[in-house]
Amino acid sequence: MVEERTLLPRPGRRMVNCWWPLLAVAIVAGGFPAAADERSLPVDHRGERAAESVPAARRIGLAIGPGTTVIDGPLTAEGLPDYAAHLNAALSRGISPEENFWGAMWGVFGQDPRLPASELAAYEQWLKVSIPVQGAFVPASFNPADFRRVTQAPWTADNFPKIAASIERNEEALDLVEQAARRPLAFAPLDSAAEGPLPPSFARLTHLERIAPIVRLLTARAMLRLEGGDADGAWRDLMTCYRMARHVESGWRRDDLWTAWWIRDLAAEAVVQWIAHVDQPLVELAWRFGELRPLLHTRSAAEVLGNERLCFADLILGSATGRVPMTTLVGLGWVDGRPRREPDASPFGQIKAELSYFENTVLSAEALRFHGKSVNAALDEGGRSYAELKEALSLGTHAERRERLKTLMGRLDQESERLGEPGAFWTEALFSSSDSVARLTARRLLGRLIRNVPSLEIVQTRSETQSRLLLVAMAIKESLAAGGSLPVDWESVAMEPAARIDPFTGEPFRMQTTSRGVTISSLGPNGKEDFDPYQPQANIDDIRMVLWRK
Repeated sequence: MVEERTLLPRPGRRMVNCWWPLLAVAIVAGGFPAAADERSLPVDHRGERAAESVPAARRIGLAIGPGTTVIDGPLTAEGLPDYAAHLNAALSRGISPEENFWGAMWGVFGQDPRLPASELAAYEQWLKVSIPVQGAFVPASFNPADFRRVTQAPWTADNFPKIAASIERNEEALDLVEQAARRPLAFAPLDSAAEGPLPPSFARLTHLERIAPIVRLLTARAMLRLEGGDADGAWRDLMTCYRMARHVESGWRRDDLWTAWWIRDLAAEAVVQWIAHVDQPLVELAWRFGELRPLLHTRSAAEVLGNERLCFADLILGSATGRVPMTTLVGLGWVDGRPRREPDASPFGQIKAELSYFENTVLSAEALRFHGKSVNAALDEGGRSYAELKEALSLGTHAERRERLKTLMGRLDQESERLGEPGAFWTEALFSSSDSVARLTARRLLGRLIRNVPSLEIVQTRSETQSRLLLVAMAIKESLAAGGSLPVDWESVAMEPAARIDPFTGEPFRMQTTSRGVTISSLGPNGKEDFDPYQPQANIDDIRMVLWRK
């Protein structure tokens, strides 16, 4: 019988009443048997096997190839794939220093005191720039509610003097950001030699952390300029935000997508304000909207999963070779460190709880240090699972993607619940082959790494919805500039029917026209209207755009 290798876990044996005697046998026996390669290692003068003298790739029986490691080079001195170096080379290919958005942005940021000197030097080497100690941008802290207000509607310096002062202090820096955003390409490097408990492919994306306050201040300046009558300056700031989003989402991890979608979400509300407050000839509006339309395209999450598979492989290899300690995975929540349930009142309740903790930390560490060639089975399991996720995220509609992801994640949740019972993991491991244990452990770790993929899909759909609503708003504005009136139904809006469909529901957007203006909205992820006109600033699920009549 051919083994079914999908995200769907196979039914396992549940030996609830006898797991702990077997666990004791496993502890005494030392867990899994040693690998054949390990048994054949040379013995030193003390009779100990010289494992350290053998490259890590050979010790774990690693097979390099597309079905396991995905890439075949470059390799480290231990014979393991250097994923960070591979990504740096692949993502920087064909990008000159003068074309690179992030090279210019590090001049705006300046050096980050949290970065070790070696990591800073690696950034400079890859970007081919010299990063100044003090950047052009001077960050400041403000009340989040104030910042939300100044990025969503026109405002004056008298109302928010501290934010206005920060904008004035950073005028030069924001202008430099505009110039950087106009660069055609973007590459943000990883330090392949970075030290830490996780592999370099999991390195902190410092550039994303530092870009957020710049985006907020840039959007705030757009609304300040709009109130002051500088429609051209306000538009340039908003287009800078969209160009920055395009550069950010060209990265290789889902964090890049989260950040890009957040930028677009913030800028979209300000663009609607610009559309509602500015009256310009149709020719001028058509030129501006033509500048925005290409920037509204959002990158699919499916495109980044291929690179995230590299992260998974890097983590598996780090665990298999012992470079990534189990305490790190427990601390990050990727492996359960404590039993899910409180100890029962039986005499063995506390013993079960403590053994469960021991199982989830010490013993799981042994399981992750796969023996023989079982590491290849773990890598293969991850590859197949990522392929299923990519296929799910590539489906055409939100409903299709949601249902497929629900099925895939449900399988992992069921297995996680089953293995959450004290001793269940090792009871199954004792009666399974080495490859089966490797696949089981890979799925266990994978469930933690991909647990927010459904949320990622919702945010992606929300970004698509925001872009479609902006296209509708621009079509209405152009109609008004041509002498038309506010639409009362979709028949009065000159655009393709498919362009006004709500991605969340598959039905046309909702439209409401009053004497004050027109509102177009999506029901959002929950599929129901929850906007409260008496609490318009409340955090709601609906996505709304309002074009007020002047």
